[in-house]
Amino acid sequence: MTNVIEKCVDDLVCVMLDVHIWGGRRILNREDLLAANPALSKLPSEKLASLGAYKLCDPELLRQFDVVRGRAERYLKRQGLSLLGAVGITPEKYQNEAYAKLLAFQAEFNALGDAFLKQFDVAVQNWATTQLLENPDYAHLFNQPPSREHVEKRLSFTFHAYRVNAPAAEDGSAMNSHYDTQVRGLKGELMRDVAAEAGTLVNEYLLRKQDGVVTAREYVTPRTLGPLIRAAAKLDDFRFLDPSIGPLSDLINEVVASANAQRIEGKLLMKVWSLSKLLSDPERAVELAAAATEGKSSDDLLGAMTIAQGDASPAIARVQQSVDESPSAVNAPSDAQSLSLLL
Repeated sequence: MTNVIEKCVDDLVCVMLDVHIWGGRRILNREDLLAANPALSKLPSEKLASLGAYKLCDPELLRQFDVVRGRAERYLKRQGLSLLGAVGITPEKYQNEAYAKLLAFQAEFNALGDAFLKQFDVAVQNWATTQLLENPDYAHLFNQPPSREHVEKRLSFTFHAYRVNAPAAEDGSAMNSHYDTQVRGLKGELMRDVAAEAGTLVNEYLLRKQDGVVTAREYVTPRTLGPLIRAAAKLDDFRFLDPSIGPLSDLINEVVASANAQRIEGKLLMKVWSLSKLLSDPERAVELAAAATEGKSSDDLLGAMTIAQGDASPAIARVQQSVDESPSAVNAPSDAQSLSLLL
């Protein structure tokens, strides 16, 4: 195992969520249907076909638990990288922020569980009463509802944090080679996460859809640059993965810092556009990261990368020229026309 791989793993804490939510359903079997309608005796056997399940409780009462789990999963995803079935984050991030945040999710989940269990018997009875108004022949399905204790054991939120190491002590073993292959994908995973954030910025903030037509916005505000800020922060956390990761984070931060006007438009908007379009493609993001190690300014680097990729460079050149010659022209219709060429 190489020193680079050892460093990657040593610098990460793997965090795995362990969340269990009662499904609120029970398997529907052949006897359940025959009790209500003997004419269904020719149904296929359970060995051949599943008859599905029926609901014991209002699904909306259980959806709140899925919401908390989803928020916790998204939070971890933003803080780290998928690694060996868990999420790898830096020890500093885990100690200073993530641990407390996960405890808060756990407390919220447990509070919802306590409230749900207090009303459990009433909730199950109300659901059964409502459903039997439309399905009076199936009262037998609710004759033996699950106990509160049964459900309580199936509602839990916890998480596990751990470090990982190669499975074998000696380098070059088959087990270590398999392990190395899994760990080496961290940079690609990081670039895909960055591309997802950039794609969010392009599709949700830089573009707008009106009457079925997609057009580029003529201006945005600093608040819309959140995806770039998050991308730069994650790159900064994982700069130890590769020498090009840190410079890419610095480049994004430079662009965000330069776009500090209340209305980001004209040349500044084109700069944000160029960066976002490059980052939204993981392969081009890797190329941009490599170029960022040369120490060029963001203007020179983005201009060279955009022209090299043939990404609407004539439009960019026209907007930049118009701004340089006449700053008051940044709101002219030609800006919007030029931006539309990037779509």
